[in-house]
Amino acid sequence: MPIALFYVSGAAGVGMFLRARVPVARRWLSPTALSALLSVGMAAFAIYALYRVLIPFLV
Repeated sequence: MPIALFYVSGAAGVGMFLRARVPVARRWLSPTALSALLSVGMAAFAIYALYRVLIPFLV
């Protein structure tokens, strides 16, 4: 599961780079979609990190 989260965040990062550097990509990649993808990836990773690190100490 954590590898998939890195892929989601990485895909958003690559999309942001392409949007900044490639003029044709500006039409295909909306900044809202890329931001949402990055936010979902980071939120999911934070939830996973809490699950793996914090919960074992509480139980």
